[in-house]
Amino acid sequence: DTSSPDAPPASESDSTKLAVTFVAFVAAGALFQVSAKLQAISMYNYPNALNVYGCVLFVILCFAYIIPAARHGVIPREQLVASKRPFAIMAVFDTLSSTMQVFSSIYLPGPLLVLLPQASIPISMLMSRVYLKSTYTCFQIIGAGVVILGILVVLEPMMTNRHAPDYLCVAVNKANDCLACEA
Repeated sequence: DTSSPDAPPASESDSTKLAVTFVAFVAAGALFQVSAKLQAISMYNYPNALNVYGCVLFVILCFAYIIPAARHGVIPREQLVASKRPFAIMAVFDTLSSTMQVFSSIYLPGPLLVLLPQASIPISMLMSRVYLKSTYTCFQIIGAGVVILGILVVLEPMMTNRHAPDYLCVAVNKANDCLACEA
C-alpha cells in the first residue's frame, strides 16, 4: 500500500476520476501516435523539414508561455537567475529524442511507434539499479518484463520475416495521386 496512514481513503469519485484520466491519457497518446504516423506518411521524403518544423514550433510555444509567466511573476526570481546549463543539456537531449521520434515515425511501422518509447522503462530501471543502487518491487519488475515481452512480440514478425507485412511506405503514388504530374 503506497498511501499515507493519515490520508483519507480514496472515494468512488476519486477512483472514477482516475479511471477517466487514465483512459484520456491512453486515447491522447494513441491519437498522437496515429497523427504522427499520418503526418510522416505525407512528409515521407522530407523528414528533416518535419523535424526542424517541430523543433521551431516547440521553442515558439515554450517561450509563448515562459515570457508572460516571467513578466507576471508566476516564475520566481530565483528560478530565473538559476544556472541554465542543466536546462540546455536537457534541451539537447530532448531535441535528439525528438529527431529520433520523427525519423522513427517515417520509417517504422505503427505498432513499434507505440512500444519503442516504452523501452525507456526497463532501461531506466536497469540504469538506476546499476548506478544508483535502486531497488524495485516484484510488481515493478513484472511490469518491466511485460514491456519487454510486448516489444519482443511486436518485433518477432519483423526479425524472422514470418507473417511480416510489407512495411515499405510510399507516400505519393504519382500515377494516382499527382494531378500536376499529368501533362
